[in-house]
Amino acid sequence: MDQAKAQLRVDGDDDNEVIASAIVAARGWVERYTGLILTRRQVRETIPQFGHRLRAWPVISVDGVTFLDHARASQSLSVGSFVPDLMGRPARLLADRWPRQAAGSKIEVLMTAGFEDADAINDYAPPIMQAIRQLVASFYHDRETGGIAGDAEEAAKDLCRSYRNWAV
Repeated sequence: MDQAKAQLRVDGDDDNEVIASAIVAARGWVERYTGLILTRRQVRETIPQFGHRLRAWPVISVDGVTFLDHARASQSLSVGSFVPDLMGRPARLLADRWPRQAAGSKIEVLMTAGFEDADAINDYAPPIMQAIRQLVASFYHDRETGGIAGDAEEAAKDLCRSYRNWAV
């Protein structure tokens, strides 16, 4: 909030709710665009098959994996049956052998992901924080019509593009 108010040159507390809303919206925009999880929390992600890359990053821990087996019964993988490769991006779950899953079913991965705080985000990628500041300013100043938000989003894309988790 303090960084946002400094960026906006707002001294009082009258607009705190509006600014907080703009921060949440900007953070969500960057998360959707990049795949980065900016605030540490539990995240549930669905992947099409075992060994598939995870979109969320940074992943701190994998807390659960569930799937439908070949008989379409819900199963949970024990923690020792896979090794989470969390250091690289994208993160993946690795195993010598995966169980059979029902045809066409998905695997649900529950994980703890996200940066510890704003300083950790800034240490990893200062342009991400700049994009958030620009988006917050745009959302705050143009909260009535949203007309200039498109320009701010294009600028944020330029700042965030190299941190995007591209699918191949």
